[in-house]
Amino acid sequence: MSTSLTSTERVRAYRQRQRALQGETKYKQEQAKIKRDQRQTTRKLKLEQLNIQEQKALDKMMDMFRDIALETFSSKREGLTIQEIKQEVKQKLIGINNFSNCEELINGIAAVSKDRAKRSTIEQNINKIDLLYRRMFDKPFDCTSQSMEFLNDTTRVLTFIQEHKRWKSAETKAGMINAVTSILRRLPEHQISYEIYSKVNTETRKQLDEIREENLLSPEQQELLLPWGEILGKLASIKEDKNNDGWMFERAIYAMFTLLPPRRSGSILDCSLSQDMEATGGNLLIVDKKMKPTHIILNRYKTHKKYGRYQSVLPPRLSTILKAYIADEDMELGDIVFPKRNSKAYSGSAFSTIVSNIFLKYSGKRLGTTLLRISFASDVFSVQRSVAALKKIALALGHSVSQMSLYNKFGINDLKKVTKDLY
Repeated sequence: MSTSLTSTERVRAYRQRQRALQGETKYKQEQAKIKRDQRQTTRKLKLEQLNIQEQKALDKMMDMFRDIALETFSSKREGLTIQEIKQEVKQKLIGINNFSNCEELINGIAAVSKDRAKRSTIEQNINKIDLLYRRMFDKPFDCTSQSMEFLNDTTRVLTFIQEHKRWKSAETKAGMINAVTSILRRLPEHQISYEIYSKVNTETRKQLDEIREENLLSPEQQELLLPWGEILGKLASIKEDKNNDGWMFERAIYAMFTLLPPRRSGSILDCSLSQDMEATGGNLLIVDKKMKPTHIILNRYKTHKKYGRYQSVLPPRLSTILKAYIADEDMELGDIVFPKRNSKAYSGSAFSTIVSNIFLKYSGKRLGTTLLRISFASDVFSVQRSVAALKKIALALGHSVSQMSLYNKFGINDLKKVTKDLY
């Protein structure tokens, strides 16, 4: 009595006959081609169901996956099999989608960042998202994949940023949107949300540039800003105070941002003492054999790739103030000039807060480095200068004359032309 074959058994028998007819190698090649064609057909059907925004997000995700794979294959070519490399790529892709704390999130983003974003920049952007989360939900932000989900409610987040009473200036709101955009750009599972933030970010930046090109003080800036002459004049009021052990530190900070064209805080926070005038790494305060500061050398700052190494002689007054501070702190070569208690450099956000608090204490205004640069640049442009002089001053600030001109603001009352003889 014969028994009929099941469908599975018939398929298996057919495959065995094909193997016998074609040979094992040719059969496997033919089957691989059939599967590839099936996957491509399925993929094409799914792509046709996506809208334009989803297609753009998918393209960016694929670019990111391709970059991760290429980098892994390039760096791991020696000693690993193809399968082992593929497994490592898979682990990286899993890693950038699953975080249990902020350290893992920052490390994951830094590892897959195509443009090699600075870790400090990533940290600053995460800190802004942390602030956004706390203000929206009144609870701590832990950087887990689950906590990042709130950013996918793009309408709610963008409305909150625009309407929250604590964020008054257009620059602050733009900075929050830019931080969110920058982080989500590097997280594959958030690419659809990223496209929305990216569009708003571009439009916001364009509007902000148009406002800046008017060179007018915003209402917030009018409230916060002081003429450069008044800011500089307050330095003389910082004197020995028996009730303030940190007065020399505060005077040194105040002097560093007023007796030189005010740099961004990131250029100063990690400056260390050195006697090597030829050093090409790090930011340095050069001292002589008697530990008297003579020069500042900046090898790493926001625009260093464009403008390169910056070196300047210190004005005598600044040199004297810094020498007294260095001696009081009993510093040695290699020490961070403005350190935390553990002798390490402050983070960017922490150092910026310290600077603005010191200026609030002695000037009466919470002046961060952006406001200092606005006041300084406005004073520079209040005097007729040659193009060569403007280029030199702009370079001291770390940017071009055209960029410096955007810091120039009309309407600072009683402006004193104290920069007239600087250059």
